[in-house]
Amino acid sequence: MPGMQIDFTNVEVRDFTPIPPAWYECIVDSCEIRKSAAGNQFIAWQFRIVDGEYKNRVLFHNTSLVATALWNLKGLLENLGISVAKGVNNVDINQYSSRPIAVNVGQREYNGQMREDVLATRKSVNLGKQVGVPDVSDIVSAIAAPELVEGATLKPKNDDIPF
Repeated sequence: MPGMQIDFTNVEVRDFTPIPPAWYECIVDSCEIRKSAAGNQFIAWQFRIVDGEYKNRVLFHNTSLVATALWNLKGLLENLGISVAKGVNNVDINQYSSRPIAVNVGQREYNGQMREDVLATRKSVNLGKQVGVPDVSDIVSAIAAPELVEGATLKPKNDDIPF
């Protein structure tokens, strides 16, 4: 096979060193139903860190669908702001993408290497907000005192003045 020309100009080297144990603000990047080697179904979650030094790092977490382990899924759904009633619930994993959640990360050894381990979840400080969209209070501050907001400009045009 002849050689190929490959452009690596915009390729960044990725660091897979485990991140330090701590709580991280995340969003759900994706989730899908899978089957374990033992034949049990589980939901495979991917969380993306949204701020700080580890912004955009992806964390992986599984929640078993075995009856004795559903407490884990129930807690995670509630921490996503999903109401979970007693009894049978309709769980639509397609609606969870981009929802904010706080994730407690630890570390564990896997195949001789240290890896991140999602230990717990809790409601995010961003719950009820669309992550990446400015908060209303930020917009009001920018209008009231644009000189205090970095990069803000507010210059009315003459045709914007009502007199």
